[in-house]
Amino acid sequence: MKEELTDFTAKINGKSYGSPIGKYEFEVENGGVGMSSKRKKGNYHLLILLGILLGVFFVSISVYARDGTLGYGESFSVKTKPGQWAWCGEQLYCENTLDNYLQVSVKGKLPISKIKCSWEGFRDGEEDSCTINLPRSKWKYNASSKCWTTKCKLRAVSFTFFSVYDTNKTARTVTMKIISVMHKDRIVHNYKVAAFSGKASISWKKYNQYFYVQIYRSTSAKSGYKRIATVSENAGGYTDKNVIAGKKYYYKVRRIYQSRWWYSKKIYYIKSAFTGAKSVTIPKKASSISNTSEKVIKQAYSNYVKKYKRNIRAYSIVNIGPSNKPVLLVATSSDWVQGNTYYSCSVYCYINGKVTYMDSYGGGRPLTLYKKNGQNYLGNGTSSDKTYACIKDNQFYVLGYLNSKEQYCPASVIYYKGSRKVYKTYTMSKSNYNKATKAYKYGSSVKFKKVR
Repeated sequence: MKEELTDFTAKINGKSYGSPIGKYEFEVENGGVGMSSKRKKGNYHLLILLGILLGVFFVSISVYARDGTLGYGESFSVKTKPGQWAWCGEQLYCENTLDNYLQVSVKGKLPISKIKCSWEGFRDGEEDSCTINLPRSKWKYNASSKCWTTKCKLRAVSFTFFSVYDTNKTARTVTMKIISVMHKDRIVHNYKVAAFSGKASISWKKYNQYFYVQIYRSTSAKSGYKRIATVSENAGGYTDKNVIAGKKYYYKVRRIYQSRWWYSKKIYYIKSAFTGAKSVTIPKKASSISNTSEKVIKQAYSNYVKKYKRNIRAYSIVNIGPSNKPVLLVATSSDWVQGNTYYSCSVYCYINGKVTYMDSYGGGRPLTLYKKNGQNYLGNGTSSDKTYACIKDNQFYVLGYLNSKEQYCPASVIYYKGSRKVYKTYTMSKSNYNKATKAYKYGSSVKFKKVR
């Protein structure tokens, strides 16, 4: 990456800094500022003042001009002092989830012997440093360019400065460059793809908000992949709605790190390897449970319980589906059993002729049935929060209400989307909380049958 060319050059302690203002040259020596100009003399005093201000400005920010942004692929140089340490004055940020390498090149008969890395530690602003020995055996020589080159791995800490030690008898320029690559194990973890009516859900393990995930899609397993989205890794997933029912799609993803210099609009990407491709077939519109008779649904649930009775402790069939059709509840709590009532369960629904697992549900009270606006709900909660669940659009919907006066809660609506679950949480005042929850009319507690 080449440095952007500018018309303005400020030299501070022998180092140049650029700014797009005009053709001037400043030198800071013994606290004074000198300036030469090709502009008219009428602007002389104004320019002197401007030069002084800019000189001070550059002195004060020279260290931080590259704060957190320099690094990846950009070259910087320092002139050595024979038999002495020469500080290059560059400050770099090395992201600790990347592998960072310092590439060093120098012309001459012999390579330099040492690189010193100094940094600000993360604890109480401590400063620390280490010296990296560069044995001759690690250098490679290019006869045509007459240049020695080596590469050494850097410790992943912030704000690293570099000094070089040259045993050569004459001063020479050493050029360095940060080369960063993704850790081999830093691929996208727990990568999954699931298909639903009208969409495909891509999910992964949340890891780092400063990294991104690129999602690629194709209709062929081995070729034709095109990027469809780039989202924060911390989002944990992406929903592809641009799909056709009955069609098979292949997805693969990779994580990336974006780096940008403070003055540049260009973004530099550091990329991981792709995950293996995973395929899904978008189902045709699922048949609704409301179009199936209750007799058929209940018989399907009965057959399911008989088939898996070894894994089922107790069950109940309740009408919380669309048009209040039957839904199967399989008891899961073991510690909170009161007679034939339970505090938590797994929810199953009859979709497309199959008993389908929807999600888990539970809370601090025995499972209870409620009704609102003609729809039955499965309810639970505590003294300061209530949840109400039902089946809607072949998904398990949970509406949560939080009393902000009794517990700490975020002040916004939060949406959680699982495999077949949509969870909406509403945080509200005590009065609004009471009004909202009273709209759900108590029906009865859910009674479970034990499987013999």
